[in-house]
Amino acid sequence: MVKFMKLRNLNFLLLLFFSASIHGQIATNATAAEERRIEQRRQMEERRRQAESYARLRNISERRAILRGNVVNDTFLSSLPKPSKKDRQAIAIAEDILTTYGEFLKQKNTGIFRLHDASGCDEENYVVSVDSACPNAYPGKATAYSFRIKKYQSKIHSDIFLDDSKLHTKGFHALGIISSLGDQSLDNLNLSSDGVKQLSELEPPKKMEDFQRYSKTIAKGVQVGNHIFSNKAQLKSGQTYLLRVIAFKGSYVSRSYKSSAPIVWKNDKRDDVIVVFKAVRENEDKSWSILWKELARKDALKINF
Repeated sequence: MVKFMKLRNLNFLLLLFFSASIHGQIATNATAAEERRIEQRRQMEERRRQAESYARLRNISERRAILRGNVVNDTFLSSLPKPSKKDRQAIAIAEDILTTYGEFLKQKNTGIFRLHDASGCDEENYVVSVDSACPNAYPGKATAYSFRIKKYQSKIHSDIFLDDSKLHTKGFHALGIISSLGDQSLDNLNLSSDGVKQLSELEPPKKMEDFQRYSKTIAKGVQVGNHIFSNKAQLKSGQTYLLRVIAFKGSYVSRSYKSSAPIVWKNDKRDDVIVVFKAVRENEDKSWSILWKELARKDALKINF
């Protein structure tokens, strides 16, 4: 990158030199051919300036796409509206579910939450909809959840995101892997269980190139034994799912994003977690009641992005 910048500046200085030289010639004895060459060089320089301007705008747009509506742990969080009665009802768990799983929820590292479907609302918190069933007062309109910090998050900070009854796990510089385990009790699952064992033994990538390769492979889906591991899964009532999210810590070598990365990562817990969860019920508003249990947690590795 440094060599490119030096070369570009050198070309610019040469262009100024030749332009000045030719300008002197024009002042004394300009010809039509020389004027055409000058005009061509002027047009080339103008196109170069335009190309650089477009590149700067593109970088700004990409950074905005990353940051838009996602700085939920900083100033953006304070801009969320105060939860209304409707908002609180939209994330409430039915009493019969709480009664059924009351004993389970007394265990350590367990929980339950209600996940809304983004296909039924605009998950951007900048858009407040009175008619939508999704709650406006929670990050991501309660369409995304982080098991790492055990609360709703924006899509970019989340571990799972629900859209059109399909779960996605694709957070910011995180490797998310999900698999359906069928209709199993969460109480019976541990790190030695079939499927869980294979995923827990996966060695995380240690370089950016390996991270990209892992991500592409997981996106296509990989079958190991009786289980298919992917970064998405269809949500079905009564089904139990296995999830591992490796939210890498990192430092930046990319000039485009090095200033925005600390903002995106601020207050986000960059851990390597393994959880199992069950789709207990689909509610009338297309939201789902999700029961979960954490099986393992450790610090995530660091990658230079």
